[in-house]
Amino acid sequence: MPAHHGVGDYLFSRLATRLAIASGRPQSTLGIRLLIPPCAGAAVEIVRTSMTEGRSAEVLTSALAKAGLAHADMGATASRDATRLVHAYLNRAVDLYAQGEITGEAIDTAHVTLRALHDETGEAAYEPSPVLTRLLAEGRLGRKTGRGFHAYDAFGKQVVDSPDRAGYIVNYLLFPYLADAIRLLDRPDADITATDEAIRFGYGHPMGPFALLDTIGLDVSLAILRQLHKEFSLPDLTPPEPLMELTALQGAFGRKTGRGFHLW
Repeated sequence: MPAHHGVGDYLFSRLATRLAIASGRPQSTLGIRLLIPPCAGAAVEIVRTSMTEGRSAEVLTSALAKAGLAHADMGATASRDATRLVHAYLNRAVDLYAQGEITGEAIDTAHVTLRALHDETGEAAYEPSPVLTRLLAEGRLGRKTGRGFHAYDAFGKQVVDSPDRAGYIVNYLLFPYLADAIRLLDRPDADITATDEAIRFGYGHPMGPFALLDTIGLDVSLAILRQLHKEFSLPDLTPPEPLMELTALQGAFGRKTGRGFHLW
């Protein structure tokens, strides 16, 4: 590679500093953090090191803008937390599909990410569902290949049939995801705002889990979790302690009272 060229690499678990040193041109080495495959309007974070020169960052920023990618500051910790939350949610959805409870929506690089998360944490929530593994082996990668759980064309939406069960499909999948987000707060380095922003910008969700909890209402969320846990007795549906503490505080019910995980 010519000496005047910069070095860029996609980052998830690799360290930009280590890459910069190994490249032999640390002043022009940067990392790119993407949480989903790049597409127009997707968020990307430029990861600089203490050795990166300003001009290199400017050139990369301009190139990404021309490619239709939007810059967003997400941070390594919040990005990892967002990925764990989203992919555990997706894996639960695949398990429901395997049980015949729902029809699927899509499949992309979820299997690879889940395998990496399972290897890193050892947590059962991240062990890829056998159905996901089988679809991957068959080349059914989702919308990008025209086949995944569904066959795709340019138009149309599908109706999802839900059996008569407590919580319906949405709550059954949504509230373990929200509870997982609250459990992140057991760690001293967890950041509510940064996690919400990583979910929004990195995965394109309308809002992050903590903002969503505040919008639903912490008292309502607690009641739904209790009912789901009573119905299914799953550990993922156990109401987390921070949520119970917040709802015990008079008036801390979320957006409707101006105070919850965020101030409104």
